[in-house]
Amino acid sequence: MNDMWKRPTRMALAALLSLVLALPAYAQTREQARRIHDRLAGVPPTESVLQAMTGATQASHAVCASKNVTGAECAAYIAMEDPNFYKVTLKNFSAPWTNREVNVFVPLNDYIATVIGAIRDDVPFNTMLSADLVYTGGGGLGLP
Repeated sequence: MNDMWKRPTRMALAALLSLVLALPAYAQTREQARRIHDRLAGVPPTESVLQAMTGATQASHAVCASKNVTGAECAAYIAMEDPNFYKVTLKNFSAPWTNREVNVFVPLNDYIATVIGAIRDDVPFNTMLSADLVYTGGGGLGLP
């Protein structure tokens, strides 16, 4: 092969190789973001949420600026914005603690509401049984 073609060919080959090696890393990051969302929210993410989470696992994201977090922790905060995180995941997390049968299928009660509110407000979890905390719903919500 002519010397004139060796350098551009090597450069093109190096660029192609770096592209081929980068694609699995991007797919792996998207898959990790999808798994984080599925596990925290219990439902698959929308495409826009998945894009935000994928970007967050690679760099800082606006949603996480107030928490001063980046990477996978930022992606988790984005996933926790899904309403199912509070309605389903946290309710099912704390519901067994409120009944003798350790059943997850119980109506919302003040203890479950307090756990959900404390997690939402970043209250240290080690204070759940010792602090004077009670979360109540507004009067117009129709809750007991």
